[in-house]
Amino acid sequence: MGIRLAEKTVVVTGSASELAEMGAGDSRFDSMAGDILMGRPAAPEDIVPTAVFLAASDSDCITGQVIPVEGGMNLV
Repeated sequence: MGIRLAEKTVVVTGSASELAEMGAGDSRFDSMAGDILMGRPAAPEDIVPTAVFLAASDSDCITGQVIPVEGGMNLV
């Protein structure tokens, strides 16, 4: 989609978090924390700055990209 819309100056971007903790003390995430280099799942306050950046004019030249916000989970 980014390729098709780039000529119309429409940017297509997103952020992705494979594992995001939405509530405090959710035990489902405890066992997965060892798979995350930063030792914890992403929290909404980790993801929001990336979404705000992608929505701002500072990212006008970025299109067709998904920015991972996952604490290094994909590097393990």
